Amino acid sequence: MRLDGSMIPTTLSLCLESDAPLLRTIVVDRTIILLENVGLVLASYIIALILNWRITLVVLATYPLIISGHISEGLFMRGYGGNLRKAYLKANMLAGEAPSRRSFNRGQIAGIFYGISQIFVFSSYGLALWYGSVLMEKELASFKSVMKSFMVLIITSLAMGATLALAPDLFKGNQMVAFIFDVMDRKSEVTGDVGEELMTVEGTIELKSIHFGYPSRPDVMIFKDFNLKVRSGKSMALVGQSGSGKSSVISLILRFYDPASGKVMIDEKDIKKVNLKSLRIHIGLVQQEPALFATSIYENVLY
Repeated sequence: MRLDGSMIPTTLSLCLESDAPLLRTIVVDRTIILLENVGLVLASYIIALILNWRITLVVLATYPLIISGHISEGLFMRGYGGNLRKAYLKANMLAGEAPSRRSFNRGQIAGIFYGISQIFVFSSYGLALWYGSVLMEKELASFKSVMKSFMVLIITSLAMGATLALAPDLFKGNQMVAFIFDVMDRKSEVTGDVGEELMTVEGTIELKSIHFGYPSRPDVMIFKDFNLKVRSGKSMALVGQSGSGKSSVISLILRFYDPASGKVMIDEKDIKKVNLKSLRIHIGLVQQEPALFATSIYENVLY
């Protein structure tokens, strides 16, 4: 609650619900795979050079083609670019034949791209095996050493392709980390760690000459010279169409935001000069969005 109201209901909840679990998956699962594959690649290079350094160098020269093919295969199998099935099902509710035609065209493109990548892979395999036969003909290598080197390097290329295919996930994780640290480092314009402690509250609330607009839309003024007074012990209902400022009044009283000008008073005290925690502890708020937390009813009511 130290952040202003622009972070509490939307961006922060999205980060906690979606980004944080996904980031944990990327950091834990993807990092383990990355470390395993890096170790496999280093060990395989050493073994292959010991077995037959000539064929190892030839296969390494074709690695860009082999690895690009394995990356394309991995991304193709994972449905790179999003869940197309869900997208087409949703689109099918809005249109008739257009989604299937679009699906067919995209499927053709993906198939051609996948086929080209496989040509690269198997052409590289063929080159390596051909060069191995040349070495055997000149008695520079045995069939056993050629096949061992070839298989070790093929396994290595698979590991490298799988590792590089994780790049989109790692890039996404880097963006999430940057956003999370931005949230953690963000300083709220509403400061309330200091100020007068409210020990008792009678409950008279007054808004004086309020000018206010949300930080996300500073050019749209919600209140212009707005005045309101609610006396202690009285009940008041704020009625109006959506967007007329009913929730904004509550946000100002709770100091989720500060007005551009004017004062919000409780018992003749400017709430900017009141300790924020001591202010909110005297206010109960039942929001229009139903929400329950995985705890007791008592603690849900306290929230």
